Amino acid sequence: DLEFGDGGTNDAHAILPLIQQQVENIISVMNPDPAKGYVPSSQAELVTCDGVTRYADIYHYSMSGTEPPGDSPDSRLDRWILAFGPPFASLFGWMSMEVKKDNEPGSIRNASQPLNAVFRHGRSRLLELMLSLNKLFLAGLPLVYTLRELEVLQNPFWGTTPYTCHLTVICYYLPDTFGQQVGGSTKNSVHFVPGPQGLPNSGRFASPYQHVPELKIAMENTRQKCIDWKRLHPYLDVSGYSPGQINLTAYLGTWMIDQAWDGLNVEGEQIFGGFAQMFQLKCSDDERRDFHRRG
Repeated sequence: DLEFGDGGTNDAHAILPLIQQQVENIISVMNPDPAKGYVPSSQAELVTCDGVTRYADIYHYSMSGTEPPGDSPDSRLDRWILAFGPPFASLFGWMSMEVKKDNEPGSIRNASQPLNAVFRHGRSRLLELMLSLNKLFLAGLPLVYTLRELEVLQNPFWGTTPYTCHLTVICYYLPDTFGQQVGGSTKNSVHFVPGPQGLPNSGRFASPYQHVPELKIAMENTRQKCIDWKRLHPYLDVSGYSPGQINLTAYLGTWMIDQAWDGLNVEGEQIFGGFAQMFQLKCSDDERRDFHRRG
């Protein structure tokens, strides 16, 4: 039998086809997968909250996790990559290995991913991305960052040829500022519950919006926990989300773009130059509000 799929095990972000076409400016919107399948089993609880992985969990595991061990920037980067997602890191030449007993390395997890390496200086660029997103996260700002002047490698499998591009990463998460604006009043139908002290930007909306914005995808959003792959279709809950849940996620996306339109700065340091600069657009506040109202 020959099984067909959507290609998500090879290219989870649709960046590679754009690299094939030598697109100069690429924007990739990400919503991290549940990371418990990527990290060591002893660390699974650190990266999962009610079945989903928030950026707060990624940050906490990177800074406080114990496997892989170590407190150096390299060790923190190793943990961050595992939680943020090896499918993305594979573009930078990173591979995830299964671990056998006694910490002996085993086989490559998702063996197709080593074919995805298309960016030069992968580890240093991933460190740059981690440090920048962490600064924005701690400041409660949208997670938007551009990896500029990325050198593309020749990759025979994907048919890429050397050139230079700019990759802008937009990572969904729920900042406390947005949560309080939307759900901070008891008069609203949407209620925001702040996270524990010491873990900023880890709050959640109350049910039925507790999975916003990390809405589970179709293969995870099933009516039964155990999927019978031979009888897959009857178990997929394709209508598992209400218009309110979908709209709230969309409102957060609009808020993120609006906040980052003219750039993002943390303590006087510019982290992201802004979408206006990227598109070379200048518009008034009234024009921007009209754009969002129509969009």
